Amino acid sequence: MRIAAVEKLGYYPTPAHTLSLIAQALTVPAHTNSPVRLLDPCAGKGEALAHITHHLRQQNANVRSYGIELADARAPIAAQALDHLLQADYRDVNMSQFGWGLLYLNPPYDFEAGNVGAAKNRQEYTFLRNTFNRLQNGGVLAYLAPIQLLAQEKVCRVLAANFDRLSVWRLPDDEFDQFDQIVIFGIARDKPEPNEEMQRLLHSYSLENLPPSLADFDLPPYPIPASPVPDDKLIFRRLSLSYEKVIAVAAAKGAHSTPLWRDWTKPATEDGFRPVVPLRTGHVASLISSGQMGTVHLGTLVAKGRCVKDTVYLDASGNEVEPDDPTMKSSKERFITQVHTLSAQGEHAIIESVPDMESFLADHGAAIAQAIAGKYQPLYSEPTAEEWAHVSRLMRHKRLPGRSEGGLLPAQKHVAIAAVRSLKAQGWTDVIGEQGTGKTCTSLAALDLANAYPAIVLCPSHMTEKWAREARDVIPGVHAQVINSLTDLQAFVERYRPGDKAVAVLSKEKAKLGPGWKVSVMWRPRRIVVERDYYGRALATAVVKLPACPTCGAFVCDKEGVPQRNAPAKPVKCSECNQPLYEFHGFRRWPISDYIKRRLRGFFKTSICDEFHQFKGASTDQAESYHHLVLSTKYTLNLTGTLFGGKSTDLFSLRYRIDPNVRKDYAFDDAQRWAEHYGRLERTFNRNDEDLDYGAYNAKQRYVVNTKEIPGVSPAIFGRLLNSCIFVRITDLGYALPAYKEVITRIDMSKGQARQYNKLNDTLYSVIAQGMGWSVDPADRQKARAMLSVWLQTCLSRPNACFRSETVHWTIGGERVPFTTRPDDRETMRLAQMDIGLNDEGEAPFVLHPINREQPKEQELIRLAQSEIRQGRKIILGVRQTGTRDIQPHLQSILAQAGIRAVILPDSLPPAKREAWIDARVHDIDVLITNPRKVETGLDLIKFATIICYEVEYSLYTLWQFMRRVWRLGQTKPAKVIFLVYQHTLEESALALIGEKMKAALLLYGDNAASAITADADAGEGSLLNELASRILNGEQLTADGITGLLTPIAATSESATPIAPEPEILPESEPEILPEPEPVITKPVHRQASAQPDPVPMHVQLSLWQALLEPPATEEKPAPKVYKQQASGQLSFLDLVAA
Repeated sequence: MRIAAVEKLGYYPTPAHTLSLIAQALTVPAHTNSPVRLLDPCAGKGEALAHITHHLRQQNANVRSYGIELADARAPIAAQALDHLLQADYRDVNMSQFGWGLLYLNPPYDFEAGNVGAAKNRQEYTFLRNTFNRLQNGGVLAYLAPIQLLAQEKVCRVLAANFDRLSVWRLPDDEFDQFDQIVIFGIARDKPEPNEEMQRLLHSYSLENLPPSLADFDLPPYPIPASPVPDDKLIFRRLSLSYEKVIAVAAAKGAHSTPLWRDWTKPATEDGFRPVVPLRTGHVASLISSGQMGTVHLGTLVAKGRCVKDTVYLDASGNEVEPDDPTMKSSKERFITQVHTLSAQGEHAIIESVPDMESFLADHGAAIAQAIAGKYQPLYSEPTAEEWAHVSRLMRHKRLPGRSEGGLLPAQKHVAIAAVRSLKAQGWTDVIGEQGTGKTCTSLAALDLANAYPAIVLCPSHMTEKWAREARDVIPGVHAQVINSLTDLQAFVERYRPGDKAVAVLSKEKAKLGPGWKVSVMWRPRRIVVERDYYGRALATAVVKLPACPTCGAFVCDKEGVPQRNAPAKPVKCSECNQPLYEFHGFRRWPISDYIKRRLRGFFKTSICDEFHQFKGASTDQAESYHHLVLSTKYTLNLTGTLFGGKSTDLFSLRYRIDPNVRKDYAFDDAQRWAEHYGRLERTFNRNDEDLDYGAYNAKQRYVVNTKEIPGVSPAIFGRLLNSCIFVRITDLGYALPAYKEVITRIDMSKGQARQYNKLNDTLYSVIAQGMGWSVDPADRQKARAMLSVWLQTCLSRPNACFRSETVHWTIGGERVPFTTRPDDRETMRLAQMDIGLNDEGEAPFVLHPINREQPKEQELIRLAQSEIRQGRKIILGVRQTGTRDIQPHLQSILAQAGIRAVILPDSLPPAKREAWIDARVHDIDVLITNPRKVETGLDLIKFATIICYEVEYSLYTLWQFMRRVWRLGQTKPAKVIFLVYQHTLEESALALIGEKMKAALLLYGDNAASAITADADAGEGSLLNELASRILNGEQLTADGITGLLTPIAATSESATPIAPEPEILPESEPEILPEPEPVITKPVHRQASAQPDPVPMHVQLSLWQALLEPPATEEKPAPKVYKQQASGQLSFLDLVAA
């Protein structure tokens, strides 16, 4: 279509002379009072249908005109000319079928929108195909189209099969010479019938074989029948709302109350909040960078911080390009910190570079710190005498090694009291405690201090007995019972008496498991069409049995009312009688959490949910069980060591279930909107020629865009977290743990190993690159997508499993086939299933032969194990391949040959028995081989001192937990975590990505002040393996330096594991016993000896950037309170610790 035609959306009115001739070729039956309805689905200004209507009304007919027009400029004019008009796309209009006597069709002359090079229909054909069935039997078609359209066989076939009395006329000569148009008349049949003779006749017309001129029309006029549809049954309405109706509805319902309105008028952050405890330095930095420090007066300046989201556009190699660059393939969002200042002279400045920010905070850090401290006063800053005395009486009979007496550590007492303050203020608290900080005993202390009994604990199944044991150790006189069934729960309820201290411990598995369901339908016979011809007519029928409701007998139908041949795959109800088409079966059990919500709501006063990050799913069974307990109790105490997995949506469902402010601002399915506010999105543009699309009327290029969230959060998210979260690190406890060290040992592969790995990697990589890069064969593209996971899993696993042979396979439709097989070669698939082992070229599949020698990593493992054992240190060996690719027996064998006692943690061992199983055998074990997922929670493996990660675990949650299994309270030996990785492999790149995700998580936990304003690192994808594939395919080189030392604490350590200073003693005074009030809320951290590990950011940046911020403003010295003894030199106060 020419540019001029595109400008007016393909609108060309019918010439007046032609229009008069068309009207003369139409008539209406005499002596009829029934309405005659005329339809024009592309009415333009309405003059054509209005002219025909006027002509027919002169015959005393009851004629009514109906039109549809899309253009804003022409629709109001058409509305004046016609009886009824809808401004809409004709596909957005619901019209009665067989309700119209005349279809006047003069559509735009152009191709449909679609991908360049793809098969596309002409719009003239599309309009005809989609509207002719609106004609009633005997209705008349008046179809204007270019004569070249009859060269299309499908157009001729539709016309010949569905219309009688077809005639073709060219426009009068002067108008035909200008437009090459024809008019086709026909009368609609009641059912389609092939008419090959007429089809050939229509197909014969062309510019060389012209039909007769419309000026010579000599046939009887085509009679337009009266409509059989009464007025009250006629359907002619728009499916979507018009602009006018949208405005009216918005005014009536209040547009200002919608979430979209809030998005435009309110920043996606909390306007203000009150933290539970004093802010950590990293959180202070995040408040500055997110703009939540407010407007601060700095003498001659006024300053305000903000965090803006910027978008970076990248080409296929990851290089930054302009948005309109044709090589642009993707875009990534990033957060940029800005501080805006306004001077007294009206000068406005924006500070966003790290050096400028460093200089600004050096000059004004103290004033900003004071302003933030004043704005965000913590809910808890000191205990009362009664609170401190109460928690000091708990856990008196349990001592940590090196301590002369039992009881909670001071920091644990503070956390317990702060948690109770939050519980009573808002109903819930989140304790984000590092592994080994004693979250179990701290939460039980908070429970007893709140005196909110009875309580229920929700925890992993292998920790139920431990929770019950801990409850008895911490709380004197408590009755703790593990709940394994509804019978146990009922017995617990019957035993409870008001005033009792009672704790029920429920595993998350028992909480969620129900009886299951199965389909409950009967099967009734029904005759159905099993074969149709080219025109949709039934050729063959058969009697088959279809699923039906056992109550009323109605067939099971889909949403369109079509009976289904298969039983429903989901538990549904009958559409007729609303009876369930499923029934419970299997174990006679019911979800205990659901029972508590239905029958015991309000009985339990407190729910303690351990490892509650596992309930982050939006609709998983365990997440629903967690929600049941939240709804059924007055207080909820959440515990976890790894709240954040790198993406903002990891937090959405957790916050939605617990925080009413989140529910007020977001809907249940608003995870994407949450990510737009607090997360980072990556958009990938499919800009291949076959994916390109053009607008029908504006020639604008359109592409398929895939959007996903990538790790990283906006600092503004702290407004949603710090009102309930208490972050605790193990160094905050003031208890001198042994040294902790992380080491990455890079190992060169053997020559044979490297040769096999490189061939494997290059071969699979080439298949993927060819299929996803430049191949246009759909089969190759499908194969490349499927091969992506084969490449990742095989190349990640093979270097550690070279001792065995392996055949590379992938799947098509659930069938395993050699990797060289094409998806469209079904015979090859069949042969592969028969283990013939040939691909489509007759070649053998990719077989990896064993390398029968000890590999370098195995040699290094033996050397490390012997060295550690000589020092009296036991080892936990973390292995990822423990399923179908299990390498544990092989590792056990080579360790045993070296004289090392290696034991595999059995898969058959129930989680609840793992701790006892290990304790019973620990003296006979040198190396415990296990998958990190088996020991990630609840196990204190302090008898072991070294962790060797033989393979990389790809879950940040799991790896973080696993790395801290040995460095916990009670450990007496220096802890060491060693990563063994082969150099120049995907394994090394995966370890680097894990390190980047840890950096993003540390920002959330408030441990790295500088990370709040430094450049935003790409922390990987939501799925680490997908990110690994993406970045390797883009040619990016990744190294594993990022992970080293990320979890290494900055704390004084001691080989003797003795406390840094004695715990403060409460003197027998008659005055109230209180803690000394800190002068500033943010205090200068006590300098402590750091372990020799590299810092996440350069030290000079950290110190120079935050030194001024952490300096308290000058205040008058207050007299020391008389209640407590003076702190010993070097002793850490609670506020020092949480600010550090």
